[in-house]
Amino acid sequence: MSGLVEIAQGGNGLSGPCIGENGTIYVCSTGSGEVHRVTAEGDLEVISGGRDGPISLGWADGKIVGADTGGCVFSLGVDASEGMTELASSYKGSALKGPTGVCTSKEGQLYFTDGGPFGTTSLAVPRGSLYVYDPSTQTTSCLAAESLAYPTALCLNPQGSALYVCETSANRILRYIQRPRGVWHGSVFYQFSGLLGPTCIDCDSSGNIFVGRCDFKEQSPESLVSIIRPNGTDLASFSVPGAEISGLALEKTNMELFITEASLNKIFKYKLPDTLE
Repeated sequence: MSGLVEIAQGGNGLSGPCIGENGTIYVCSTGSGEVHRVTAEGDLEVISGGRDGPISLGWADGKIVGADTGGCVFSLGVDASEGMTELASSYKGSALKGPTGVCTSKEGQLYFTDGGPFGTTSLAVPRGSLYVYDPSTQTTSCLAAESLAYPTALCLNPQGSALYVCETSANRILRYIQRPRGVWHGSVFYQFSGLLGPTCIDCDSSGNIFVGRCDFKEQSPESLVSIIRPNGTDLASFSVPGAEISGLALEKTNMELFITEASLNKIFKYKLPDTLE
C-alpha cells in the first residue's frame, strides 16, 4: 500500500508501541518478555527483559508505562540503570488477571484494561475490567468491574473528556464519559463486523479515531486500520500485511502512524495524507 513502509523486524510477538522523547519508538516483545527501543537503523535494542508478557506501552513524564499480562502495570526508565517499578498488581486485595492495555491522561492518571492472557476473558467469560491508577495517591479505582469481553487497548480523545476502549472479543469500541467527576458512563460507540476484533487504538488532534482490527492468521492474510470520526461515522480504512495487528501509535506532528504486527514481527510506518476526507 502506498504510504506504508516496513521500518523494523524482530522480537517475538511485537506489540504495543509508544512514542517517547525525540520521536523514539518503543515496542513490546510479548513472547520474549522484553521491551525494545527501535534504533534509527531499524534494530531492536533491548532496554528491559525478564517480564512475563509486556503487551502495551505508553509515555508519561519521561518514562515508559506499560501493561504486562503477567499481572501488573509498570513504569520503566529508558536507560537500563533506571530500572522498572511495579505500579499496580491488585485491586481490593485480589490479583489482576493480567493488564492488556494502558494509556495516560494529561493530568498523569494511568488508565488500563485487565483482560488477562488471551482466552482468560471472552464472550463466554466476560470478566475483564477497566481501571484508573492515580500516581499521586498510588491508588487504583475501578471504572468497569469484571464485565468486559477481553478488553485490550484504550485511548483518550484530545480533550481528555472521552475514553475509548477496545473490547476485542465483542468486536466493538466502548466509550466512557466522566460526568460528574468520579462517575463514569459507558456505552457502545462503534460495533464492527468481520475479522476478530479491535486490538489497538489512538486519536489524532481532531479527535479522529484510528482502530487496528486483527484476525487469526489462518483466516486472513492482513489486518485493517479503520478511521472513525468523533461522531462515530466511517472516515477511511487501509490494510496492513499480516492478520495480527497488535499496536499503533500516532505521531501527531508529522501525522505518521507506527504499527506493530505480531505474526510477522514487523513494525510499519504509515504516512497519513494531508487530508483524510
